[in-house]
Amino acid sequence: MASLTAFGAVDSLIFGSECGELAALRSVAAALDSPELPAALAPHLQKGLPFAAARQAAVHSLLLSSPNNILGIEYLRALRQLGSNIQPLTISRQGAPHDAAEPDTDFPSASQLRQRFLTGQDISSSLPPAMAEQLELARQRGALPQLELWERAFLARLRAMTETDYAALPDVTEGLEHRLYRASRTAKTTEELLTNAKTKRYTHARLRRVLLAAMLELPAGLSAVEPPYLRVLGFTTKGAEILNRAKGRHTLPLSASLAELEKAGEAAARFAALEARAADLYHAFTPGLAPCGSEYTTPVIKI
Repeated sequence: MASLTAFGAVDSLIFGSECGELAALRSVAAALDSPELPAALAPHLQKGLPFAAARQAAVHSLLLSSPNNILGIEYLRALRQLGSNIQPLTISRQGAPHDAAEPDTDFPSASQLRQRFLTGQDISSSLPPAMAEQLELARQRGALPQLELWERAFLARLRAMTETDYAALPDVTEGLEHRLYRASRTAKTTEELLTNAKTKRYTHARLRRVLLAAMLELPAGLSAVEPPYLRVLGFTTKGAEILNRAKGRHTLPLSASLAELEKAGEAAARFAALEARAADLYHAFTPGLAPCGSEYTTPVIKI
């Protein structure tokens, strides 16, 4: 939300939600920002409930049981906290639920599409034409990662970490570093590691975020830092018009060049280095094995 607000040329945010009712989402967002919420959370956390489940019980709303409702509520909270002029709108989400495993031929979930793609199925009919084209080009260039290569390197990285290293990661609290350390010493797969480390309080989703931060060496507190720049990765003809509209209105440095953006200050240099390192790791697990530095040489995508 901070990036969209700083861009200066966005006046509306449209998102899908299971309920499709903005007023209902606003009411839950207000409840979550209420000063009375921490006291309401305490008894549920003391029962050993995960934070997400405790929050749902405290707010007394089934809206928080649906992932896109939860995401929409966080959008609304962020817009209010930023004092943004962006106006939110929501539409009713159709098709398979988020992360659903069961097939849905009309509106499959992103998880279903990824699984189909990994098994060699053609998913182009479920993608925008431009996206399908870029995916095929990436496949032809050998630029798509091989998960079996990633997992072995991932486990090697985790096995090299100490409990102190785990404790320094984002979102690690209440002794979670001990569980992660013990699980990393014995797990033969990422899924086994997640299963061994999971408890009622620590969901798979939270653990995945922590482990990815470990692989990318992301420091704690990074998500709370304001974005230091706005980076353009690609645009369409319509997108070019919007970029022109943002001239003179954006409040953060705006460019397609990472080399240019990293000169915008200390925070920008730190974020640019993290972006470049993440891309270098990604390419290390692709058949093409592109050299380091691709974030500084890959041209902006124009469709």
